[in-house]
Amino acid sequence: DTDPETLTPYHAQDAVSIAVLGAVHRGLLYFDKDLNFVPAAAEALPEVSDDGKTMTFKIREGAVYADGSPIVAADFVRAMRQLADPRLANPYGYIVCPIAGVDASLGADQGCGSEPTKKDNAAIDAALDKLGIEAPDEKTVVVHLTKAVSGYAMALFGTWLITPIKEEWIGPDGTLTEDAIVGGA
Repeated sequence: DTDPETLTPYHAQDAVSIAVLGAVHRGLLYFDKDLNFVPAAAEALPEVSDDGKTMTFKIREGAVYADGSPIVAADFVRAMRQLADPRLANPYGYIVCPIAGVDASLGADQGCGSEPTKKDNAAIDAALDKLGIEAPDEKTVVVHLTKAVSGYAMALFGTWLITPIKEEWIGPDGTLTEDAIVGGA
C-alpha cells in the first residue's frame, strides 16, 4: 500500500524498502524460515580462518543481476565500501564496525572506533581503500574482522545492506540511477 522510500540497499531503513529489497536481492547469505544462515550468492557458508578473524566466501556459479550479467566479488567490495562511506550518511553504516578498517572511515560519532569521523575526501578515500574486504579474484570475497567470527559477523552478510549493485547503476551521490535494474543473486 506504500511505495518504498528507496531501493538503494545501504540507504534503506523503512520497513517497506527493506521488504522489497529482501524480495528482489540476495547477498552472500540469507536466513531461512528457521533463521539459519543459508548461502545465496555464495556457494556455501564461508570458510573461517583458525583465528576466526577471516571469512572467505566463494561466489556460486550462476549468480547474476536481473539483467543477466554476472555478480562478481568486486561488487561485494564496492557494497561494503559504500556502506562504510560516511559521506553517504547511511543510517545503518555502523553495522559493519566489526570489519577491519571500518573504524578509520566511520568514527566514534558514527558508532565505530574512538576517533571522530574524517571529513576530508582524500582521508575518507584512503580509509576506504584499507577496509578489511578484498576480492582476490572474480569469485572470491575475503573479509577481515577485528574479532573472531560470531553470529553477528555472519548475520552482516544476510542483511539487505550488503547486497551487490552494478557499478554503472550507482550515481555519484551513492543512490541508484534511473536506469538501474533492481534484483539479483
